[in-house]
Formats: sequence, C-alpha cells, structure tokens
Amino acid sequence: MLELTNLGAAPAARAAAAASPEAAGVASVGSGPGFRPLEVGGSDARSFPDLLGAIDDAFRAQAGFEERMRTRLGDLDREGAALRTRGVKAGDEEFMDFQNKRLGALLEIQMEGHRTAFGVQIASKLIEHASSGVRTTLQTQA
Repeated sequence: MLELTNLGAAPAARAAAAASPEAAGVASVGSGPGFRPLEVGGSDARSFPDLLGAIDDAFRAQAGFEERMRTRLGDLDREGAALRTRGVKAGDEEFMDFQNKRLGALLEIQMEGHRTAFGVQIASKLIEHASSGVRTTLQTQA
C-alpha cells in the first residue's frame, strides 16, 4: 500500500529529506513554483486535508507547465531570431553557444514534463486508492 508521509515531520527532518530524499527513504514528485511534493516513504502519516492539498498541487503544477513551456520556447525563438538578425552564422561560436543553451533548455522542459506527468499519475492513483477505501468501508458498515 502507498503511504504518503513527511508533511507533518519536523522542519529539520523535512529539510534533510529535501536535501537527500534517497537517504531519508523519500521519493519526491513534481516541480514548479510553490509546488509541495508528494512524498512516499518515511514514518509520519499525512492528514487528510494535507493529502488533498498535495493532490491539488500536483494538478496545479500540470496546469502551469504548459504556460511555462510556451514561455521558455518563445524566449528561445526570440533569442534565435535576434542572432539571425545580427547576421550570426551557423558555425560561429556565439551560434554554437546558443545551440547548446537551446538543447539544455529543451531537455529541462522534457524533464519537467516527465516530473509533472508522474506527479499527476501518483495523485490519480492516490485518489483511486482513497475512493476504493471509502467504498470498502461503506460496504463493511452496511
């Protein structure tokens, strides 16, 4: 069974888990400004409102990803157009620096997309498990 943890942990313990998730037995999912990661592992159980907040954060991160991606790609397009306008040739050092920066930015976008998709996938599984638990509880009470 999947256990969400560490939200209620002491700030020092959470800081240690953020610095080295592997050492703390925590897997962090998600990205973006203000994103509170879903954490799996550890020993402190999350409260239900905190769980709902983490699920909401995962879906908000997904919604903001598209806008961040469009902004980054637009910035790269404008920078490339500025280089062409100045007459920078394909073999010039400045052009090669731009290409390296562009490829790095595209990899960052891809990684953020994978992290965001994984966060949404985990949140969806949590919702599925929670609804299954509620259904089982209601069936046993009937």
